[in-house]
Amino acid sequence: GFVDASTGYRKELVIKPEGTIPEFGGGLCQVSSTMFRAIMYTGLPVKERAPHSYAVTYYSQVGGHGLDATIYPPSRDLKFMNDTPGHILIQAYADGVDAFFKFYGTSDGRKVVLEGPSISNQRSAPAEPLLVPDETLPAGEKKQVEKPHGGFDTLWYRYITANGETVKEEIKSRYKAVPAKYLVGGEVNAEGENKGLAEPTNPSE
Repeated sequence: GFVDASTGYRKELVIKPEGTIPEFGGGLCQVSSTMFRAIMYTGLPVKERAPHSYAVTYYSQVGGHGLDATIYPPSRDLKFMNDTPGHILIQAYADGVDAFFKFYGTSDGRKVVLEGPSISNQRSAPAEPLLVPDETLPAGEKKQVEKPHGGFDTLWYRYITANGETVKEEIKSRYKAVPAKYLVGGEVNAEGENKGLAEPTNPSE
C-alpha cells in the first residue's frame, strides 16, 4: 500500500542520494531483511532482492553481512516463489524489539545449508567529505547527513538438497564505499569548498 503518515507510517532513516535522512518508509528494511533470511533458510527461490547501497552494521549482528534486503516502493522489492507442493502460511510478529517470520507448509524433504560470508574487495571510505549546498541552512552552518562507510563485497553459498541432488547457489552483495556528507549553508565552489564555512569540514565531526 501507500507509505506515508496517512497509512500509519512514521519517518525513519532512508539511504538517499542526498544522505541518510528521515523519510516515510524508513525501517521497512528490517522487516524485509528478516523475511529474506526466512526465505533463505526454507530453500525457496529468490526472484528479486537488493542489498543496501552501503553496509548497515546492525544487519550483520546475526549471521554476518550479506543477508539484508532493502525495499523502497515502488523501485525496490523482495520477491520469492513458492515451489513447494502446497500452500505456505506466513506468520509475522514482533516480540519486544525482536521481529520474527515463520513459514508453514507441506514439506518436500528439502534440506538447506548456508555457508558464509566470504568478504572481499574491501575499500576504504573516501577521505574527503562531500559538501552539498543547502538553501535552508544559514551561511556557515553545516549538518552531517552521512557518515563515512567502507565498501566490500560478500559471498554466501546456499546448498539445497532435494530428491538426492544438491544445488549450490551464490548470494552476492556489493556495498559501496561512501564519504561523509554534509549539508552546508552558503556557496560551494567547484573544488567542493564552502565559502560560508568558518572552519574546514572534518569527517570525524
